[in-house]
Amino acid sequence: MRAAQSEFARRSDDQGFTLIELLVAMTLLAMLSVGLVAGIRYGTRIWQASAFAAAQDRQMLAAQTALKESLERAYPAFISTTATDGHVEFDGRIDGFSVLSPDSQSPGALLQTTVETQKDGDTLALVSVTQPELGFATSATSRREILLRRIGSCEFSYYGRASPSATPMWQTQWQRRSRLPDLVRVRIAFADRTAHTRPEFIVGTRVGADVSCAFDVLTKNCLGRR
Repeated sequence: MRAAQSEFARRSDDQGFTLIELLVAMTLLAMLSVGLVAGIRYGTRIWQASAFAAAQDRQMLAAQTALKESLERAYPAFISTTATDGHVEFDGRIDGFSVLSPDSQSPGALLQTTVETQKDGDTLALVSVTQPELGFATSATSRREILLRRIGSCEFSYYGRASPSATPMWQTQWQRRSRLPDLVRVRIAFADRTAHTRPEFIVGTRVGADVSCAFDVLTKNCLGRR
C-alpha cells in the first residue's frame, strides 16, 4: 500500500511545474515576443523606406523626361529689337526657364513652356506651365503640371558662349542672348535629408537657329546677329 502511494506521489510531482519554471518560461516567451515585434517593425520601416525611395525615383525620372522634352525641342525664335540687334526667345534663370517649342497638335504654332520652383507648403515644387505663344493664359488654353514635389532646392545653370568670342562656361542666367545655351544643368535636392542623393541632370538643346536664319561664314552666326 505504501509503495503504491509513493509511486502515485512521484508521478504527480513529475507532471507539474514549479513557480520558478513558470516564471522562466514566461520571461523567455516575453523576450521572444519583443524580438519578434522589433523585427517586424524594422522590416516595416525598411519596406516603407524602399517604397518611398522607389516613388521618388519614379517622380524624378518623370520630371527629367519632361525637362528633357522641353529643352531638346526648344525653338530659337529670334526677336529683332533693332536693325542690328536682337535676341532669342529664351529666358534662363537660376530658379527656372521659359522656352518656346513647336506645338505637335497645331503645325506651325509654338508653345511657351515655363518651368520654375514654387512654394508648396513647407517645401518647394517644380511646376511646368504650358500655353500657346501670345495666347491668353486661361484654363482652356494653358496647362499647369507639378513635375516634382517635396524638394528642398532646385538650381538651373546654362553652358555656352556669352558672345561669339567668349569662352564657353556655366552661367546662372541666360537672357537676351543671340542663341540658345548649348547645355542646361539641373540640380535638385529633396527636402527629406534621408532621401537618396540624385546626380545632376544635364540636357542639350538641338536646334541651333530658326527658319529666318541666313548663315554668315565670317561670324559663324546668322546674318545681322552677334
